[in-house]
Parts: sequence; C-alpha cells; structure tokens
Amino acid sequence: FKVDFTQEILHATRFHDPTVGRGGVVRRVFEIVREAIGQDSYLLACGAPFECVTGLADGARITADIHNYWGQVLVNAATIAARWWMHGALWNNDPDFLIVRTPETCPGVRLNREYPDKPFELGQAWLSGRPFNMREARTYALLVLLSGGDINLGDHLPSLNRAALDLISMILRHRLSKPAIPLDLMFRHDSLPQQWLATEADHWLLALINWEENDVEQDISLASLGLPADA
Repeated sequence: FKVDFTQEILHATRFHDPTVGRGGVVRRVFEIVREAIGQDSYLLACGAPFECVTGLADGARITADIHNYWGQVLVNAATIAARWWMHGALWNNDPDFLIVRTPETCPGVRLNREYPDKPFELGQAWLSGRPFNMREARTYALLVLLSGGDINLGDHLPSLNRAALDLISMILRHRLSKPAIPLDLMFRHDSLPQQWLATEADHWLLALINWEENDVEQDISLASLGLPADA
C-alpha cells in the first residue's frame, strides 16, 4: 500500500483538533492506514515527513520522483547518498523506480509524452535536459543497486531491447542485503560522492562514479578500506 502526497496535509491552515500539530495529523493518518491494512501488509510512505512515519511504515521514499533525464538522476543521487543510513535502521529505503528507457534502449518510442523538452538549467534540473543515454542509465541503475532498498521496475518492459533487459536482470541478480556507504560523502561541498562501498557476507562491491564531464583519476587504497589487496 503506497500512501503518496501526504506532505500536502502540511499546507492546511487549521484542523478539527487545534491541539494536534501538522506532524501529529500526518502520523495519525498513517496509524489509521496501518491499523486498516494490518501488520502483514507492506506500507510505503511517499512524501511524508520521516519523523511522522518512523515505526509505522515498512518503506519510505528517500528521493524525488525519477524521470529519465540526467538532471533528475543528479537530484536523486544526492538524497540516496545522504539517507543511506536509514535503510534497515528505520525502514526499507525506496529510491523510486528503476528505469532504463533511453533512445538507445527504446528506439522509436517517445519517452516523455507528458512533458515538453526544455534545456537543462543549473538549479532547475527537474524535468530538464535531454533523456539520459545508456551509460547514464547504467549509472542510475547502479545507484538504485547501491541504495540497497526496494527495486520497483518502472518501464514498459515489452518496449525495451535486450541491452536494457540485461541491465535490469543484472541489477536484480546482484541485489545487496544492506546499502553501500558513500565513503566521500562529506569530502567536498560541490560534488556528489564518487566512492561507494558495499560489504556483503561473501564479497565486496566498490563503486567508483565520475560525475564530471571529463575523465578523472581516482586513487583507492584497499587497505584503508579494510579490504585485502586482492579483493
């Protein structure tokens, strides 16, 4: 059960009971939903203040909506990185849909029929720029994997070509039991984390992401990460 747009309650100017704050009203809504659907049902909070659903929701959206624009990936990458610690501690993180549709994977299909194309603007990344390409789709799919959270498919699968289906299959086969840690989350103020480490029972996953337009070199000391040299 996905309960969406509950943040809109916060825009109300008054409630029937003036002694209950806006956060309390949102929490009461989720208490009612939880009671109605029972403990065996999966409750996903989307758009709700986190403090209002802690202990009630099984999963919580940690990002904005995803669209197949590179600018939107940049927006969501920041919150996936900042909220990695919530997964498994408070609920299952929901990074929104895994989508891989690109002009390369859905040839001849209009990818965003509801939204007109507009140029990418710094600070105005929402629904802006061109649809992402296959390399960028792989980067986004990697982010969903690194989140360790729920994986929900959001493409029209019959429209995808073999390369896209293989990418989805790879992500599903390598699901993580816990989220990867963004190792350089606080190292810079103007860039997203470039190094992510996931530790599984029988293997490690070290992801290196270049967010820049030009080639970069990254030096990694496996010993400093507590990994054997031949990891």
